[in-house]
This record gives sequence, structure tokens and C-alpha cells, in this order.
Amino acid sequence: MADSENDLAALIGSRVCHDLISPIGAINNGLELVAMSGNVMSQEMELIAQSVNNASARIRLFRIAFGVAGEQLIGRADLCRS
Repeated sequence: MADSENDLAALIGSRVCHDLISPIGAINNGLELVAMSGNVMSQEMELIAQSVNNASARIRLFRIAFGVAGEQLIGRADLCRS
């Protein structure tokens, strides 16, 4: 692939990751609000929180692997976040 094609693929990969992380972030924010309200997190809510964290970690990995972030220096802490 030519450099411009690689750049386009990286930009598309970054955009897809950005579009996916927004609703996942909103779900996480909603869970934080529920926790702040003093309500006890049910097993179902904990499962949702775990799933949101896993999805977020995968999207961060995909952005690093396939997106524009692949050209940036990434610290160990960013790679190991879960």
C-alpha cells in the first residue's frame, strides 16, 4: 500500500474507534452516576461495568494498532490500562 493509502486506513481506523468509544464512555458515565447516588450496584450493573471496561480497553488497543495513534509514542501505563 502507498503511504497515502496507509494514512487513509489509519484515519478511518481512528474515526471508527472514536465513534465506538463515545457511547461506551456514556454508559460508563451513567454507571458512575448510579454509584454516586448511593445505590448499591447489582450484579447486572457490575456485569455492565465490566463489559464497558473490556470494550474500552479493546478499542484503545485497536486505535493504537490500526489508527493514527500507531505513529505516536505510547507509554507502558497506557498499554497496561484495563
